[in-house]
Amino acid sequence: MIKRNLPYLFAALMAVPLLSSNAAPASAQSFSGEQRGEIERIVKEYLLSHPELLQDVMAELEKRQTLAEAEKHRAAVKEHSATIFSSPRQVTLGNARALAVAKEVGFDVARLEKDRASDEVKGQLEESFKLAEALGLNGTPSYVVGNDVVVGAVGLNTLKEKVNSARCGKAAC
Repeated sequence: MIKRNLPYLFAALMAVPLLSSNAAPASAQSFSGEQRGEIERIVKEYLLSHPELLQDVMAELEKRQTLAEAEKHRAAVKEHSATIFSSPRQVTLGNARALAVAKEVGFDVARLEKDRASDEVKGQLEESFKLAEALGLNGTPSYVVGNDVVVGAVGLNTLKEKVNSARCGKAAC
């Protein structure tokens, strides 16, 4: 029930400060001051009597913020991919050139450095390196397709054959 009503609650939460501002939409401005005050009181009372809803809303807001930040970074990478990946033979990620390009295209370099130095990221990278080592992945790019490990830039046709072999047992399905 809570999850189903979450969009309505979210809208109500956003409406409370909006109702009392001069920037309220025309539909909200059509309420008298007394009506806006009553709506605000009802929403606040409801939220106070259902604190679990606030927890759900906060979790949803955090999720949306995280997704929005990730989308912002994906869009920046897409927009500036030619600069970021300027040479197929040049390793740019994780070094000074990558940070310079990140700064040039508007990334928060301080945040990137902080994240890169965090125990969480270091742990994730260590876990990835251990897994790659266990699987024999020693090149970039590397893929695990079905039961096969494909190391290096083998080309689209080879990848298609590997995927087809994993799906239907032969090079062409």
